[in-house]
Amino acid sequence: MKRKGICTLLIFFVLITSCDAPVHHNKSANIMINDLNRLQGSWAQPTDNGTLSETWKKINDTLLTGIGCLVFEKDTLFSERLRIYKNKGFWYYSAQVTDQNKGETIVFKLTSHENSAWVFENKAHDFPQNIHYQIINPDSLIATVTGKGKNRPRTEIFRMNKK
Repeated sequence: MKRKGICTLLIFFVLITSCDAPVHHNKSANIMINDLNRLQGSWAQPTDNGTLSETWKKINDTLLTGIGCLVFEKDTLFSERLRIYKNKGFWYYSAQVTDQNKGETIVFKLTSHENSAWVFENKAHDFPQNIHYQIINPDSLIATVTGKGKNRPRTEIFRMNKK
């Protein structure tokens, strides 16, 4: 009789915990995509070398695509294809930069997310190793990239406003 009671209790515990886990996971995923949706649109920062810009578009609940570029007058000096996507339960940021990394896409894994700020990391990459986005308000964000530039620490900060 005790064995039957323990088995019943064990089954009940498994059912309760397995039913609760997907709800929590989906809630977390929804919070994440809703927060990431704030990146949508065009962002720009004028610099001495031209205008740096990023444009983000939501494709679905697990994918945002973007284009980043630096334009001086009418010449594109730098361009990259960007993605933020979910794969196997984890979020990633990827960048494919024209004329860099032999055309390969570099992938960064989300390691931190809090209050409209995201940190993506790839410790195996030289520069950047970290990409940090923080939305300050609906019309401004700060993107910071850090890593090793020519064997010493390097940080670049981009203060962008919505176009």
